[in-house]
Amino acid sequence: MINAPEVERVVCATDAGREGERSFAIIYEAAGCRKPFQRLWISSLTPDAIRQGFRKLRDRPRSRSAGRRRPRAQRADWLVG
Repeated sequence: MINAPEVERVVCATDAGREGERSFAIIYEAAGCRKPFQRLWISSLTPDAIRQGFRKLRDRPRSRSAGRRRPRAQRADWLVG
């Protein structure tokens, strides 16, 4: 769907944490998408907060590599803990 000709840009609206952003990156990369994307950053799901969030879209999500490092850190915590 994100590669459909009528889609001009993509909005990453996943959870704000690393895992949510990594989920977006996996889908975006697997689809081979090259379209510009922006980040919806909201802390409330009220209609007003969502509208305001869409008016203030961020240009790009944080580093897409951050979520890739997370599983190693979790394994290290498990081994040490």
